[in-house]
Amino acid sequence: MIVGDTGTFAIESGMLQSYSRPSLRALGLFVIHVGGLRYGVSESAATLMANSFEEVRNRIARRGLHAAPFSDEPDLCWASDGDEAFDDGSYILPFDLRERVRLIAFKCGENGLHAPPSLRDVMDTGRRPLSHSASMARVL
Repeated sequence: MIVGDTGTFAIESGMLQSYSRPSLRALGLFVIHVGGLRYGVSESAATLMANSFEEVRNRIARRGLHAAPFSDEPDLCWASDGDEAFDDGSYILPFDLRERVRLIAFKCGENGLHAPPSLRDVMDTGRRPLSHSASMARVL
């Protein structure tokens, strides 16, 4: 299932097997699309879903309130957050700028340096209705 517009920002998830333990939720795939590129491991059994879903839920609840302790900039980094879903070297840095959100995404190569072709910088217009956030919350 894809929620959003893969050309700007979308979350794609799929479930292979569900679990009764909330700390696991399901085995599946969780990737994030930014500026037309996919970030994360796009395989049907890439990760256990609990961490990824909880992080999305928390980010929606704290929208506009992300602040890094060392600056006036937002809480960095969304991905990679230690979850197997982003073992492909993906990083997504969200910046809350009043009513707008800026996402900078990139992948690192085997040398640990960012791969320039993977760099995307997307700023929403601030005109998206709240129903967009609500629709993502329903997916969770």
